[in-house]
Amino acid sequence: MVGYKEIIEKLNLQPLSVEGGYFNKVITLKDDSDYQIGSCIYYLVTQDSFSSLHKVLKDEIWYFLEGDPLTQVLFDEEHNFREINLGKVSEGFSAISLVEKNVWQATKLKDGGSWALVATCVIPGFEMDDFVEHNDDIVEKLKQHCDVEQYIY
Repeated sequence: MVGYKEIIEKLNLQPLSVEGGYFNKVITLKDDSDYQIGSCIYYLVTQDSFSSLHKVLKDEIWYFLEGDPLTQVLFDEEHNFREINLGKVSEGFSAISLVEKNVWQATKLKDGGSWALVATCVIPGFEMDDFVEHNDDIVEKLKQHCDVEQYIY
């Protein structure tokens, strides 16, 4: 069985310091004017390095590829909370999720998991200015819905 260290090496994944996990940007889609209309990355989560609470100012689609199941928590501007379990469809999980722009999100392995590999696509393409780190206000609001501290570094 292949472990996550081999996948990190094979896909040339690098630590994602602002969020956690490991990534490699593999696709950038541009229109005729060179505007970035979409971008895709490989993203790997481990027990020690997961997607810490943040939001992206553009829509982001997650595709589960392999490994262990993930729990994704989403909290929108209207204070609606959702939990999505990503994993193998053959094991009863969803393989795709949409995180709409401006929705707070965090993703980590379900209990007992070792690693998971996903691909994410951001439309229009991701720029670092699109990333918003969590703040004390959002952490307080989320405490009534989940153990939010487990989703924060």
